[in-house]
This record gives sequence, C-alpha cells and structure tokens, in this order.
Amino acid sequence: AELEKSLAELRERDDATATADVRRAVAVANCAPSASSSRDELAFALRQLAGHEARIRFPHLSVQLLSNGAEAALSAANPTLSPGRIDGLLQLVAVVMLRTSRRAFLAAAISDVRGLRDDLELKVHEQARLQEAAGRAQHQASAAQEQAK
Repeated sequence: AELEKSLAELRERDDATATADVRRAVAVANCAPSASSSRDELAFALRQLAGHEARIRFPHLSVQLLSNGAEAALSAANPTLSPGRIDGLLQLVAVVMLRTSRRAFLAAAISDVRGLRDDLELKVHEQARLQEAAGRAQHQASAAQEQAK
C-alpha cells in the first residue's frame, strides 16, 4: 500500500507540474503579455488577439522536438522569439514530454503493484485454507487413533 501511495503521489505531482509547464510553454511561445514585454511582443500579442497571427498550441511545440527546422518554424510562427527563448522553450517542452512519459510508466507500475498485492492476498488466503484443512485432517487422524486404542 505504501509503494502504491508513493507512486500515485509522484504521478499527481507530475500531472500538476506538466499541466503548469504546458501553460507556461504556450504562454512563452505566444509572447503572453507581461510587465517585461517588449513593444514588438505586445504588438504580436495584439495581432494574435485580432486574429492576424496564429496562436501556437502545445502539439505544434511538441512536434518541433522531432524537427530539424524547429528554430526556423518557431521563428516563423512568432518572429519575436529570440534563439535563446526558443532553446529554453524547446527544453521546457522536452521536460513536459518526459514527465508525460513517466506518468504512463507510473500508471503501469501502479497497476502492477495492485496486481501483485491481489496475488499475494489470494496466496495468503489459500495458504490459510490449506493450513486449516491440514489441521482438521491431523485432528481427525488423532481422533481415529484414539478410537483405535
């Protein structure tokens, strides 16, 4: 139960962190306005709001991890992204993908732990029944020996 609980807690933390990181990655890719936004970034954000610029979604970001032209594609989608921001963005996306992968492994591990626990409980009950049956048989044998005397 303790192992299952620890794995479930880790999975929940990964879920929360991955969700926050997806939001952060999308915000960075789309230059979400902030107090430190440049004039170009604010203009780009306004063009997005007006529908003149496409919003970059997380699936587009994750595909860029497999692309040889990720920097060019992201620069074309958002010209205000610097090479350093693109690099940091791709690193963040990679971390999200790793967390997502680990979450899948954790789900499988939790399922395996539950299966093992159920198998052990079944074996313990089976062993108890066998010991009870052996005790009855021994008692019957002793009773039969007493009657034979």
